[in-house]
Amino acid sequence: MFGHDPSYLYVLSIFYFTPINQLSHDVARTNDKGVLFLMFKYTVCFVKKNNELLMLNREKAPIMGVWNGVGGKIEKGETPDMGAQREVFEETGIEVESFFSKGTVNWETPEGELDGIYVYLYMADEDLTYETPKKTREGILDWILHPLNLGIAEMVSQYLPILLKKEGNYTFTYKNGQMHRS
Repeated sequence: MFGHDPSYLYVLSIFYFTPINQLSHDVARTNDKGVLFLMFKYTVCFVKKNNELLMLNREKAPIMGVWNGVGGKIEKGETPDMGAQREVFEETGIEVESFFSKGTVNWETPEGELDGIYVYLYMADEDLTYETPKKTREGILDWILHPLNLGIAEMVSQYLPILLKKEGNYTFTYKNGQMHRS
């Protein structure tokens, strides 16, 4: 979709407003050219087919009992894009390639440090056959018809409609119970 990795583009606004001494080592890193960038540990991914979203009702903490995307920890040597693709395949068996939209959601921890997660939306082929509900080691996968379903995780219901609306890259900041788009 893009000729270069756009992940460096959407983090600039975060660093502009966040003092460098508030960024933990896990969040702020430099690449081989010495450019500072954000590196969060986790991804959350959504797969859309027609008017449905494949979501996971988690059976484990955190956010047990609510609908969320699939995802997990980015492994050593992976980019966030690579980690997201691997996690979708591991948790669903669906191979995804390019994302429709993606972004970051960041927040301040109780210790005052910046933390966050990479979010991805992939479009499945219209002819994909994927029977649900499906029990997995993480919970139950099913196709959800509406992104504002009351059983969806709090932050997800705030950023997912934006990811669904328009292709692109987004940065969201979660503060005082509200999602803000940068």
